[in-house]
Amino acid sequence: MKKLDGSGYPYQLKGAQLDIESRIIAIADIFQALSQVRPYRGQLSFIEVVNIMQPMINDGKLDKEVFDIIINNEHRYYQASTKDA
Repeated sequence: MKKLDGSGYPYQLKGAQLDIESRIIAIADIFQALSQVRPYRGQLSFIEVVNIMQPMINDGKLDKEVFDIIINNEHRYYQASTKDA
């Protein structure tokens, strides 16, 4: 796994320069966008969301520790994201 490269984060900050809030918001934003219905596609399953996000983790685009929290609490976060969908 690569360290966070800063792409996609405010001011292109890298690794330890990024605060936890920015790391959480980045993961939550992508997770929610993928798991909810959009005008151009239906709701993706949890597995589909993970399969899209995992390469971003592997490439250092997103924080692995924050992502692991979602993985370990699948039902809670997926349900929260999709309950009104």
